Amino acid sequence: MAPTSRILLMLAGLSVSVSPCAAEPLPDGVRVASSETAPGCSGLTAHACVGLAIEAMGGSERLVSVRSARYDIIGHRQEAEQSSRQAPFQIEYDRETRLVDYRRDAVDRALEATFPSTAPDQAVIRTRIVATSAGAVMKTPGGDKAAGRRDREQADDILCDEPMILLQAAEAATSLRYAAPEWLHATPHAVVTFTDQGHPVRLVLNATNHLPDAIEQTRTFEDFWHVWGDVAQRIYLDGWQDIGGVRFPASRVERRNGLDVSHAQYLDVRFNAAASPDVFAVDPAAAAKSLQSPGWDRPFPPKARVIAPGVWLFEGAWNVSVIEQDDGLILLEAPISASYTAQALEAAARLVPGKRIKAVISTTDSWPHVAGLREAVARGIPIYQLALNRSLLDRLISAPHTLRPDDFARHPRAPSWHWVDQVMTIPSRYNPLMLIPLRGPSTERQVMVYWPNAKLLYASDTLVLDPDGTLYDPELMHEVAAAAAWAHIAPETVYAMHQGPMAWSKVLGLVP
Repeated sequence: MAPTSRILLMLAGLSVSVSPCAAEPLPDGVRVASSETAPGCSGLTAHACVGLAIEAMGGSERLVSVRSARYDIIGHRQEAEQSSRQAPFQIEYDRETRLVDYRRDAVDRALEATFPSTAPDQAVIRTRIVATSAGAVMKTPGGDKAAGRRDREQADDILCDEPMILLQAAEAATSLRYAAPEWLHATPHAVVTFTDQGHPVRLVLNATNHLPDAIEQTRTFEDFWHVWGDVAQRIYLDGWQDIGGVRFPASRVERRNGLDVSHAQYLDVRFNAAASPDVFAVDPAAAAKSLQSPGWDRPFPPKARVIAPGVWLFEGAWNVSVIEQDDGLILLEAPISASYTAQALEAAARLVPGKRIKAVISTTDSWPHVAGLREAVARGIPIYQLALNRSLLDRLISAPHTLRPDDFARHPRAPSWHWVDQVMTIPSRYNPLMLIPLRGPSTERQVMVYWPNAKLLYASDTLVLDPDGTLYDPELMHEVAAAAAWAHIAPETVYAMHQGPMAWSKVLGLVP
């Protein structure tokens, strides 16, 4: 059921729970406010205060009349999940044409993302995602392909998190109450909260014009932020414009855990514009498949191959290796998610039955690549990581996971870190290892692993070949070669997180 239709039923006093953004009715905690507890809403209940905000946005009749919308958006996103540098982060620049049918729960997004740090011929990525109640698909020249959880989540957010939708949901919620007021933009604001999908949503209402200047909630995400568990999200709304009698915020800044992660500017907004019904057509099979997407809890590769004596490689989108030493096994990388890493640890144990897993080596701070470290900590496994990444990893381990508990949330314990700040050895008569920090401007937060006996080098997240056989980013391998020189190692074979083993001489030949 579309959000607008849901609101009409709620205002009629009917209970509705089928929409992904339906508010939960809870015991009413509403009280009449004073000017100190709710600036701009003195003497009013929380419902009446929200009513002022609805009127400020155009009134219930106008808001409910918005059946569809077309948005032309520009913006940028901080690539906070990337490992080359911490803040200020690299920036992705975006352009989007978005069509939304609020009554059919349908979203069509044509996106163009530009990555200035990428090679010029690869800097622009264009995608089109269509999401409906049947599922989400990616439109490609070869037909519809199933999209993932992240795409479905973003479509749900678009349908549910518009202030014109949230305000009416708040007005209909019996859980609505006042929260502590606050100052925003150097102006007093009333704050109301209500329960949505099991957790509270806060609306920050301007005391003077009553418009919602911010939306705040604590939630989980299906994108790279899933690793952080309960994330405090705040969306700042500004640049208010009158669109056919509806007040609309043309500027939106999203903040997560105190970090401004994105800014979207709406250049053109059109409500109830005519659109072909074919716009939201999706292949039923592909859409249904998207509903089964495992997200980051995807299956681990079933088979490993030997790449050196006592070294097995589970090859996939995120390569994971198992290393045998005299006194146990070492897992090289713990990527993607706790469940993926749990599968990796179990696969490692099956390779050499009866031999304990003595350590995990994690070679970068890139957020998707450390997503499984909480699983290793929960199992009491020591972890080797670069000392430079300690602050981020301390935050990662201590991040609350109450909304979607993982093993570590259920079984917390102190982590056992081995911090690498210079060349470090992990001695063993069989398969001794060297951990070598990379010190380049694009690789300073990564560490390499070297097997002196096998002359094998694992180069963290630096080596990727394009389809034409050239290096995705030659600068990264230039920095790897420099690190190998100063560490006085002479590899014959090299591989990385996203690339299988290659001759070292061949890789060097690709570096300009």
